[in-house]
Amino acid sequence: MTIIILDSFSLIHRVYHALPALTDLNGNPTGAVYGFCSILIKLFREQRPDCIYAAFDTKGPTFREHEFEAYHTNRPEMADDFRSQIEPIKEFLRTWDIPVLAASGFEGDDIIGTLVSRLRGQSDARIRIVTADRDSLQLVSDNVTAMIMRKGITDIVEYDEKTCQAYLGFHQQFMPDYKALAGDASDNFPGVRGIGPKTAQALVQKFGTIEKMYAYLDSTDAQAYEKPVTKAIAEKLLIGRATALQAKYLATIRADAPIDIGGAACAAKTQPTQATKEFLIKRGFVSLLKRLDAASQGTLL
Repeated sequence: MTIIILDSFSLIHRVYHALPALTDLNGNPTGAVYGFCSILIKLFREQRPDCIYAAFDTKGPTFREHEFEAYHTNRPEMADDFRSQIEPIKEFLRTWDIPVLAASGFEGDDIIGTLVSRLRGQSDARIRIVTADRDSLQLVSDNVTAMIMRKGITDIVEYDEKTCQAYLGFHQQFMPDYKALAGDASDNFPGVRGIGPKTAQALVQKFGTIEKMYAYLDSTDAQAYEKPVTKAIAEKLLIGRATALQAKYLATIRADAPIDIGGAACAAKTQPTQATKEFLIKRGFVSLLKRLDAASQGTLL
């Protein structure tokens, strides 16, 4: 059973910036809508998923902003022509009967983490997270992969456990620990002052979690430190302990978002419907309509 989870906002951001600023006959922006529809049709054609879920962010602060006031404050305000395309994209998803999921106080990543936690135990489940954000790599496991868009909307790399670890240099479950040390400029939270990416990677390779690292520092005499720990590095880590612990909390994808996916997940196979076709006709997406017909072999419900 193939399950696809869409990291919707990251995908919308990608297509919004990757494609020209298209408009319909009334001058309404449609570039992101077109790009998102194109991605979904391509996934349907190539992956033949049994079911699809769409994770979204919500308005208002999340638990991360409550924990760290500067979280995401480096990001610009959402542009009007971006905002206006979100509801049409949700409308398109609903024509497929794809659940559009969000929860107050949580980010889309946490919706994804919760879905993975609930669905991965299903018999023969193969979960693919489709995203333009590498944060989801921490969720990769034996039956969960991350399909990450690198450039444009067609260059997609799928990461499994082996390729994740080759890319990161450590087990993907320790991504929050790495960010706890190195920080995350994109999300605007710091790591430990004076600890760069290479040192952070080396520390995670040695200790795994920062909790094990700090237990080592607390119980080991400075004269007995082993590489990559030195007296200077240990001093920085001990001074930055509170920052590191807070950063790990911010970087960890939660699995307890209050979402309702029904009593029987994937009870019905996700497919485009006649309403999907009508949506594309209404928007003037003739080329996508042809792709959809080809992908569905002319059969629409």
